[in-house]
Amino acid sequence: MRVMIVHRGDLDGPVDMTYVAECQKFNEEAAAAGLVLSGEGLKPSAHARRVRFTPKKTMVVDGPFAETREVLAGFSIWKVDSMEQAVEWVRRHPMPPGFQEAELDIYPLWEMEDFPAAPA
Repeated sequence: MRVMIVHRGDLDGPVDMTYVAECQKFNEEAAAAGLVLSGEGLKPSAHARRVRFTPKKTMVVDGPFAETREVLAGFSIWKVDSMEQAVEWVRRHPMPPGFQEAELDIYPLWEMEDFPAAPA
């Protein structure tokens, strides 16, 4: 199964390079175990755009998104044998310095076999 690991946060200011190195080491270990299909960090929402749809118009809103509590900071796509394996690996993920609380979400991705076969 494939899963997406969602990293939340919106880092403005200096990046802690020790933490970056710890994350890089973790990602290398996960890749060596054959889990990592892809993964990227996202720039802060100040660099982003949000497209908002209503029945009458479409609007583009420039970041930062101050009204948003949880902004995506990055993601990883892994191929795992089970959700339990994903959880086991995510428990090892390094946390940022001085964190009080942090969360990583694990979402299973839809696969074609999850859908009924199309009628002939």
